[in-house]
Amino acid sequence: MGDKKFSVKWAPVQPREYRRPLDLDLQEYLDCLRHGDFSLLLEDGGLLQVSATFHGNEVAESRYYYIPCPVRFDRTELEVGSEIYPLEDFIDELSPEDLKARLCIRAPFRFELDPKNEGEDHPQTHVHIGPSSSRIPVALSM
Repeated sequence: MGDKKFSVKWAPVQPREYRRPLDLDLQEYLDCLRHGDFSLLLEDGGLLQVSATFHGNEVAESRYYYIPCPVRFDRTELEVGSEIYPLEDFIDELSPEDLKARLCIRAPFRFELDPKNEGEDHPQTHVHIGPSSSRIPVALSM
C-alpha cells in the first residue's frame, strides 16, 4: 500500500455481489460459503473473516468477524469415504422439515478497529454482536 503500510485480508474464491442483510441470515451464510468469502472454515461450519492494515509494526485498522453456522450437523454426516462432502451442498439438500429442525441461528460476532469512521455513534474500537447497528465500545486500560 506504500508508505510502510500493508494489508492482510482473505480473498474470495469467486467474486460475488455483496448484499448487506439487516442481520445474518441463512442465505448470506451460504453465499459466503459458496464463494469462499472467508479466511477459515471451522469444523463446526463457522466462518472467520480476518483482515488487518498495518502501518509499520502497528495495526492501523482491523476486522475480525466470526459467522456461526446456522445449521446443526455432525461432521460424520459430511464424510463420504475419505472425502468431505461440501457443507453448502449438504445444507441445500436438506428437506424443508429437516432444515427447519436443524436451524440454530446464532449471533455473529465482529471486532473492529475503525479509526476512519470514528464519531459520536461509531467508536474507533468496538464489537458488534448480532446486527451491524449494535456497536459496543471497547477500551483497553493498563
